[in-house]
Amino acid sequence: MYLELCTDEQRRDIYAEFDATPETVEKNVQYLISWLEEQPHLPNITDKNLLTNILMRCKNQLKRTETFLDDYYTCRAQLTSLFTNRDPCTEEIRRCMKVVSVIPMPKLTPEGYRVICYNIFEHKADDLPNNEVLLRTYQLTMDILLKEDCHKGLIVISNSENMSYKLFTLMLSSLRQSLTMATFQVWNRPVTDFCEILPKECLPSDYGGEEKSLEECGKKRLAVGQGHNIQQTDKNSATKALESCNVMEKSTMYLKLCSPEQLKDIYSELNITEESLETDIAYLMQWLEQTPHLPNIKSKETLANILIGCKNSMEKAKTHIDYYYTRRSLRQDLFAYRDPCCDEVKKAFKWIGLVPLPKLTPECYRIIVLRIFKEESDKLPNYDSLLSSYQLQYEVINKVDKNKGTILILDFRNITFGFATMVIQDFKKIADLNQKTALMRWKKFIILNPEPLVQQLIALAKAFLSKKLGERMEVWKKDAETLSEVLPKDVLSSTYGGNEPPMEELKDYWYEYVAQFKDWFKAEESINADITKRPRDDPLSIELSGLGLAGSFRKINLD
Repeated sequence: MYLELCTDEQRRDIYAEFDATPETVEKNVQYLISWLEEQPHLPNITDKNLLTNILMRCKNQLKRTETFLDDYYTCRAQLTSLFTNRDPCTEEIRRCMKVVSVIPMPKLTPEGYRVICYNIFEHKADDLPNNEVLLRTYQLTMDILLKEDCHKGLIVISNSENMSYKLFTLMLSSLRQSLTMATFQVWNRPVTDFCEILPKECLPSDYGGEEKSLEECGKKRLAVGQGHNIQQTDKNSATKALESCNVMEKSTMYLKLCSPEQLKDIYSELNITEESLETDIAYLMQWLEQTPHLPNIKSKETLANILIGCKNSMEKAKTHIDYYYTRRSLRQDLFAYRDPCCDEVKKAFKWIGLVPLPKLTPECYRIIVLRIFKEESDKLPNYDSLLSSYQLQYEVINKVDKNKGTILILDFRNITFGFATMVIQDFKKIADLNQKTALMRWKKFIILNPEPLVQQLIALAKAFLSKKLGERMEVWKKDAETLSEVLPKDVLSSTYGGNEPPMEELKDYWYEYVAQFKDWFKAEESINADITKRPRDDPLSIELSGLGLAGSFRKINLD
């Protein structure tokens, strides 16, 4: 066996740290088995060793363990691509392990910790695995440890010697938000000095230890994995947990979301407390149940984001929900392509992007860049796919992000006559796309590269804008690289004089992030309003009678 598991003495020590005894652990495991049998959407698990390990990872807390089991198996049902084709002997996983390996060291430390080496081997750019394979390989290793290993915690050594920026970004997206660290230390000394702070017998020879090299340990770990080719066996009803599961909603794969302190500040500005938000969410759920033409929304996080986007106004939140789901039923052209991985949306993404920058500003504003990336007017994407792509990006931002407002940078550097004509001819359709359903509090519009062609678009836009919003429109007449004069340099892309990667790279990372929501978009496709059940005489019905074209930009949320 590759892993040397904890001794009886170490196990007693682990139990003692979490105030557990063999008797209480047995009792808690039996409780979990019974609890799982009563959960219709979760599988029955009778592996006591697995449940014991999960219980210890959750610090012997039953409620925390229940939450972990629910989240884990629901996540498996949603992200099937990460939990199928899990044979570690397949060529793609072997290739991935030759570039990036997550290698647990065979021995536990005397204190009962498991050392894991996250190592990057020398590689060419073409050898990089795609994000899905990287995630699947990482998850495979962590599942093996979850099943086999009982310990007090993990010590992770991440060697960035062969790290490229692209691989760094790829690896960041594989880390779950639930990962917590007691200590984070940057080691600038030779790696062979690790033996000064960690036992030699628990380190590979690469790091001055007595174990075999990382390459040899990796091969042995691969052999261990052959017995753990476990495919997804979750019950079908687990997929129906989409609306109540917030795994995706709390994702930080690309966007750096607001901190707990910033969230408190957002709540304070809108006169929200945890208690009032919970009360308002419960009210909205009840209202939805009593409104026959609207779907029931069970995701508290979704409803919370709607309330925040509507500035804590219950009436605005209800109008937003009604308008959004009714419009989805009436304006199917805007929702024609709901798969971010389909060819039409991929093409649209390459041509134009609505790219949020990863970091929030110090004031807790989100900067979003609307940029045209392609100049070839003869290769314009299908217009409906362009609008659908735009809508998908808006929805992901609305779903995951909380902020105090949005600064929109409109970069028209590559605008063509063909694109401008398309926009001008169908401006009402674009206006309809933005009204009421984008939960964004617009703080400022900054227009870059205002060529004469752009001036026509600006004049057209102002005809639809309220005076208040028009005053927030600023035409930047200097070079785009000087934008750091008015916006934080550490938030801006290097394209605009900032420290973040160029917009072309950020656009690719943003697409990978949006693509992660493929299963969510698919599951959400059928959630629409039933037009036949809505009252015909209410004001919104009258407005929507023209398939949503009656509105204008005047209905965008403003402070």
